[in-house]
Amino acid sequence: MLTRKPNITRRAKMKTARKLNPAILVLLLVLAFAAEAFMGNYSYLINNSGDCDVRDYRCDSLQPIIEINGENDYFIIDDVDFKVGSVSFIADATRLTDAKVTVYAKNSPDDEVFFYVAQADFSAEPFSGETTVYLGQAKNYDSLYIAFSDFEESLNVWEVMLNKSEGFGFNILRFAVMVLAFTVIYCLSRFRLSDISAGVKYSDASFYAIVLSLAASLAVAALCFTGDSGAVVSYPFVNGVSSVNPYYQQFDAFMKGQLHLDVEPSAELLALANPYDPAQRNGVDFLWDRALFEGRYYSYFGVAPIILIFFPFYLVTGMLPSLTLTMGVFSAITAIFFSLAVIEYAKLRKARISPLFAAFLAFSAFLASATLFIQRGRGQFYYLASIAAMSFAAAFIFFIFKAFTADGKKRYLFYALAGISFGLGFHSRVNTMLPLAIVSAVFVLLLLAKRIKEKQVKLFAGEALALG
Repeated sequence: MLTRKPNITRRAKMKTARKLNPAILVLLLVLAFAAEAFMGNYSYLINNSGDCDVRDYRCDSLQPIIEINGENDYFIIDDVDFKVGSVSFIADATRLTDAKVTVYAKNSPDDEVFFYVAQADFSAEPFSGETTVYLGQAKNYDSLYIAFSDFEESLNVWEVMLNKSEGFGFNILRFAVMVLAFTVIYCLSRFRLSDISAGVKYSDASFYAIVLSLAASLAVAALCFTGDSGAVVSYPFVNGVSSVNPYYQQFDAFMKGQLHLDVEPSAELLALANPYDPAQRNGVDFLWDRALFEGRYYSYFGVAPIILIFFPFYLVTGMLPSLTLTMGVFSAITAIFFSLAVIEYAKLRKARISPLFAAFLAFSAFLASATLFIQRGRGQFYYLASIAAMSFAAAFIFFIFKAFTADGKKRYLFYALAGISFGLGFHSRVNTMLPLAIVSAVFVLLLLAKRIKEKQVKLFAGEALALG
């Protein structure tokens, strides 16, 4: 009786293949350490404040505690007379609140007005928190004008310091997560676990890809929410409409049945011959990043996040979502739809696709939207537009691929959803969607050529109408 001889060589190779290489594990540890060292000290590294002769200068001339409120929203540091690369202060409030600090300066006592230097968002909380505003290249200034805005609660500012020495920043939790992530990826490759997906159905692959990409994106987002202001913002606003960012101001305007913001421009601004001339606006109070038209302020930020997130959230809770929460939602949408788009593309090409690979591409899209660095920068409202547009762009790509693989009336439905996604992206941030608009125009022309060749012009008319 013949028996098959055990394949000892193959078993030995499999056993060898499943061993982890200690050298690679050490390398991954070093990479994670280097990544965290860079992320933890990013702000210090990109700001060249190392050539300051004076360090840790305490502004003792200021009163011990400066109260920042609707009547007093700034303080001035005079007679500096040395190179300044950063301004640090400690601020607290009765409850967790977001605020913005802007630094202006004068080069000499003879200058009549202050000029803009730098700006930063920060969060104040009951038990105080330190904020550092980096001014870029260190320069000699005579006076510094520190102005606060967009705060919902009164702030107490104290311990103001110029050119504060920076310690080595290192987040042990973030480091541990990166080590774990690198190790998991290495194990998947070493044990060839991703090969399991070769025979997975497209529907199952979509589910796996969503789970992997969503988990990875939200994990990184949670670690990077350094400026989280909590989940909700009260409405009506505690310190009035003028104290909040344009998204909340536009929501308030819609609630009042109007397009213009419910903030009155100052009489000095309206009295200028040309209020759009920066030189004439020096020393005049006005709102940043708003449009002034016929004596009223308007917001030029896209309304899609307000309509899709703010209003439903408000109707359910009676509160408004924080910008951090809103960006987290759009980040998750980006990861989900991009991973699904990869799966649909594979289905279109009749190719096998690994859910792990789809998740990797989705996570890359998450990072490509600059979400990681934006969230580390305390979630400034300027970037909500880009993140929202990226999510709708990902949805647009998915629905286009889905329309190609769908049959019958479903094809028109997916084309319509693609058109809606593009429109929402356009109403989030126009500049983000313009490259996609060019691609879409080429796609429509190719689709027209294909339908003409197939003698199905009527079908194209329906598809084009659905796409919008």
